Amino acid sequence: RPVRPITRGTDLRLELGLERGLGSWVGSIATLTLDGELSALADFGYTRWNAVLSTRPEQPDATWSWEGTAGAGIGTGTLPEQRLLLLGGRGTVPGYEFRPFAGDAALFVNAALSRSAWTPWLRIRGIVAAGWTGLGSAGSDAAARFGTRPTGNVRTSLGVGLGLFYDLVRLD
Repeated sequence: RPVRPITRGTDLRLELGLERGLGSWVGSIATLTLDGELSALADFGYTRWNAVLSTRPEQPDATWSWEGTAGAGIGTGTLPEQRLLLLGGRGTVPGYEFRPFAGDAALFVNAALSRSAWTPWLRIRGIVAAGWTGLGSAGSDAAARFGTRPTGNVRTSLGVGLGLFYDLVRLD
């Protein structure tokens, strides 16, 4: 894929983050990650806030398991291209090209339900995902320069996948 251009400048920022395990529920272990960025002393002035809730199987070798991720983010001020909230492709909404959607606000959720077919060599997985980006004054100029666009509405995907060799190799 092509390398997208970015505006030259100094992006001096303060980053804060917190990751907290929330325990286990419905056969999965949940983790909440919160992070924020503040840039005010360089060429760009912005804040960016993200929250991600993720789950992974409590027992990876269980016959049935599920995993999921839900995230939300918002940016304020004047975001540079590399600080836009990007969506699409692996890790957010599979089935779309890699990160064609951008905004200064974003939401996404993806989940997978899997079943061991030949333990531990083959696992079959069903995947569902949805995401949205909104574009306001904080990111509109950067998105135009970066060659990205807002989703316009909620984008969805549905897929299947295989996990091979203890689920180390995934083909979705």
